[in-house]
Amino acid sequence: MFKRIFWGITFILFAILLIVQALGITINIFNIVPLWKMFLIAMFLYWIIEQVIKKHFSHVIFPLVFLVMVFEDELALLFNVPGGDIAPWWGFLLVGFLLTAGLSLLTKKMPFIEINVNGKNKHGRKKDGFKLSGASVIYIDCASEANKPLNESIENDMGSYSVYFVNTEAYEGNGTLGIDNNLGLVTVYIPKNWVISNKIDNSLGSVQIPKPESSDNKKVLYLTGDNNLGTVLVEYVESETEEPEENLNKNQEK
Repeated sequence: MFKRIFWGITFILFAILLIVQALGITINIFNIVPLWKMFLIAMFLYWIIEQVIKKHFSHVIFPLVFLVMVFEDELALLFNVPGGDIAPWWGFLLVGFLLTAGLSLLTKKMPFIEINVNGKNKHGRKKDGFKLSGASVIYIDCASEANKPLNESIENDMGSYSVYFVNTEAYEGNGTLGIDNNLGLVTVYIPKNWVISNKIDNSLGSVQIPKPESSDNKKVLYLTGDNNLGTVLVEYVESETEEPEENLNKNQEK
């Protein structure tokens, strides 16, 4: 709801400003801050507010750094920096990287549990969802909770996820996979006799879901969550014919 209201008001406001500018009406703020910079402020402000609400404090550093880089001339004038050059571009990025890394180390949670996949133990995250980093492969056991609809969630922050389902013959449909994808790639592999109901809230990203090849015996999987400046892909597979380790090796070879 916040996302729709924020962007709805923002787009209407900027449309009005463009009309006013086209009519030649003078607005003093345009002489100080160009319209395109104002739009960048709105974009980064939204991102910062959303990440603070989610308590992802390390995610707000680089947007702030980019804003400082965009407004370097104005800030140099404000703080009387000679030449208008506060720092080289690599200096800004280095500060952003160090602050992001430091906050990530201080706020990152590490509650591991064991997840049973086809009789073998795999390390995964806490029970209320998966949260890994880098290039990761997740196996979701459809038989882990008997007589209950599948309900799992994953969070991907600037990484690459491949999500596989095992024991798919036990899946009865109407399960939910929540995806919180931020500046990353999530690829979900599902059997051909499943169908996706997409309810992901997409912000400046890409959600690609192919059409089902058949209309027979469809079991619905609901995709929910947020995709922020990232990519979510869904791919259909023949069946659960390979062991998870074989799929993992193939994914790593790619």
